[in-house]
Parts: sequence; structure tokens; C-alpha cells
Amino acid sequence: MNTPSCLFKSIIALAALLLLPGALFPQGNLTPPGSPAPSMKTLDQIASTGIAINSTNTPPNGNYLYVINNPGSYYLTGNVAVISNTGSGIHVTAAGVTIEMNGFQVSGPPSAGNGIYIDETAHRCTVKNGTITGFANGVQASNDIGNARGGSFLQLAVSACSSIGLRSGDAWQIDGCKIHDNANIGIGTGSGNTLTNCTATHNTGYAAISADQGCTLANCTANDNSSGFGIDVSPGSTLTNCYVNNNSSDRSISAASGSTLTNCAANNNSGRIGIYALNSTLTNCTANHNTGSLTSTYGIYADGGTVTGCTAIANANSNSPGPNTGVGIYAGMGSTVKGCTVSGNKGDGIQFASWCLISGNNSTSNGARGFASVGGRRQSH
Repeated sequence: MNTPSCLFKSIIALAALLLLPGALFPQGNLTPPGSPAPSMKTLDQIASTGIAINSTNTPPNGNYLYVINNPGSYYLTGNVAVISNTGSGIHVTAAGVTIEMNGFQVSGPPSAGNGIYIDETAHRCTVKNGTITGFANGVQASNDIGNARGGSFLQLAVSACSSIGLRSGDAWQIDGCKIHDNANIGIGTGSGNTLTNCTATHNTGYAAISADQGCTLANCTANDNSSGFGIDVSPGSTLTNCYVNNNSSDRSISAASGSTLTNCAANNNSGRIGIYALNSTLTNCTANHNTGSLTSTYGIYADGGTVTGCTAIANANSNSPGPNTGVGIYAGMGSTVKGCTVSGNKGDGIQFASWCLISGNNSTSNGARGFASVGGRRQSH
């Protein structure tokens, strides 16, 4: 029979066991065998998913350092330098390829080869986040045979190309690209492209930005170029919030038939025309402080179409004052100009040809005439 005293003694004995040194209960070796292995991916590993571009995964051919023949995601692990005077960088022959450049550069000799070349049948390709410099063509997705379709050029910097910096195919997206110091065309596109937040600076030759028909440009700039055109777009294109400044160009902005320009500006350029538009619609655009040396120069030259709410101020040229030595707005046959402001131009404020509607405009302090008919009949001032 257990008595209270026996129960008390059992409790005391159990407590004593619990307080004995740990040596009576061996725990094994508690010293770690070494540093723990990484259990997470590095940031580079996260960003660089897919296949590394190297001589094993993307082996060269006679012309290119690396050739991509299969769809998938590829990435650069370092800079790519083409040493040969006739060599090229990366050739994409397959559709559905993405190249993540990881901030690295593909460089080559001036006036030769291609930095990244995408075949005309390699549709839906993307090149992003890197720099291409040198070569005849920086990055190209179009040739005389045809255009690759439905791809993207994203966050690229392209420079020092002797022919074209960036050349897309049809229905491409071009976003955040910076194109500079190329010798013929900075950005050249196929049809139906969308260009956003792109800049083209210090390019020479034909055009800083040249877009084929049906393209959309938003928040793009062309500054400090010496070329035939700052921005040149083919029929049916749309420009919104695009700016062309300090260029030496025959036409700073040039838009072919059926285009729409909204909130665009050509300021402080040297050449013949600030904004040229053929049978197009201009709304809230400005052409200010443009100058030239030819006999006739213009802030805005609308060859047909509609000009609404636009401004042309202080356009001039280097010749003796006359009607054409810096016209604010010229309206070709059948044009409509309404709600515009023209002032301080060296030549006429608004010139218009036959069958134009000139309505609700403000023309002040121009060097020649405020409103001037150069082709006959008008409907109203």
C-alpha cells in the first residue's frame, strides 16, 4: 500500500533524475559539419532563366559567333565582342525566341556585319535589356526578302552603326529604346509597329526615326540629329506626345497621308519645315523657333487635312524678310485651319491655297502678312 510518504519520496527521486548532468543523456555531435549549402537562387539566376548563349548551347557558324536554331528563352552571361572585321554577333533562325541580354553588350567593328540578326521567318521574337554597338546594322528583323512579325525590342541601347541602328519587322513592339550616333537610320520599322518612350539622338543620314505605314508612336523624341527627317512616318500613322528638337533636318516631323498628330512639337530645329503633314489631322501641335537658310521655310506645312488648336511662333530663316522667310502655318488646297495661334514669325502668319477654311485663328506680330492667300479663294478667316 502506497503511503503519502512513499509518494513524496518517488517525486523527489524523479526530480533528481531530471536535474542530472546531460552526460547521462548523450546528444551526439552538435558541431555543424560545414557551411550550409545555398537553398535559394541568386538574383542573376532568377533573371536568367532558360539557356545560356555560348559556343556549346548556341554554336557558331562561319559568320556569327552564336546561332540560335530552336525556340525558347536564352540569356547572355557576359559581353560579346566580335573581333573579325567581317563577323557578326548573334543569328536567330527560329520563331519564338527570347534573348535576355542582362545588361550586357554586343559589340563589333564599325561598318560590317550585324549585332543581332533575326531571320524574316523568325516571328514572335524578343530582344531586351542590353546594348549593341558597332556593326553595319545593330539589331535587325527585316531584310529584302521579308519581315519577321510580332516581336519586341525592349529597353535596348544601340549606337555607332553605319547603316541602321534598330530595324524591326511588321507588328513589332518597340519600347524604351535609346538610339544614338548611327550613320543612316536610327530606328527603322516595318508596318503596324508600336513605338513608346523611345529616343533617337545624334544620328545622321536619312532619318532619326522612320516608321512604315500604320505605326503608332507615343512619347518618342528625336533630338540633336543631322538627317533628312527627325521623325518620318508613312500613311495612316499616329503620333502622340512626340517631340523633335534641335535637329538639322529638311523636315523635323513628316507625316504621310491619313496620319494623326496630337500634342506633338517641333522646336528649335534648323531646316525647311518644322512639321509637314499630307492630308492629315494635327491637333494641339507646336512649331516654334525653327530656322533655315532656304528661300521658303515653314513652321507647319499642311498639304491638305485639318489643323486645329496649333501654335507656330517665331519661325524664321536667314534671308531678307519676305512672305516666305519663316511662315507660321501654310495650308494647301482644301485644308482647314481653325483655332490656331501664330505670332512673331518672320514671314506670313498663315498662308493658304484655294478652297481652304481658315477660321477662328489668332495671327499677330508676324513680319509680313497676318493672313495671306497664295492660291485664290478662301471660305473665311
